[in-house]
Amino acid sequence: MRKLLVHLLKVEGALMISIEKLEGTLKSLNMTLFIWKILSLVMDVFGIAGYYMNMAILKHPENYEKSGMTSQQIEQLRNSMTPWVLISILLALVVNAILVYLLFRNHRAVKNKDYISYWPYYLSLAFIILPIINQVLSGFSWFSTVLYLVQVVLIVFTYLKAKQLNEVG
Repeated sequence: MRKLLVHLLKVEGALMISIEKLEGTLKSLNMTLFIWKILSLVMDVFGIAGYYMNMAILKHPENYEKSGMTSQQIEQLRNSMTPWVLISILLALVVNAILVYLLFRNHRAVKNKDYISYWPYYLSLAFIILPIINQVLSGFSWFSTVLYLVQVVLIVFTYLKAKQLNEVG
């Protein structure tokens, strides 16, 4: 009986260490996604500022001509500055803000040993499909592809750890 009790205590201790390790891993992964989304928010703000600066400068094309741009390049820039560009940047800003909030809530949930929501991971995966489609339609870039793949792997791995912790805890 004593041996059984000692064995059960060892197993329970190993399980506690495993849960603590899982919580630590999930906290780190979740914080990585949180920081990534904060950086995305900052880039979205710069994107909005850049859009409006380009629109203001396009009203005075002589500024571009002074910088050495040809009239053809100025026209390409003018054609690329559609309302859809601004809408997509604003959409990204809103979605990234929601993701930052949800990831922060999940970070607190791990800390407080509460249920971890899967919504930030589902939303992140759904939202990453848009730039992948855009890249396929507009042109291929190795750098962007690697960034998207790293992001997808990170999101999926974090989701799996959250699911595992919810099942155990």
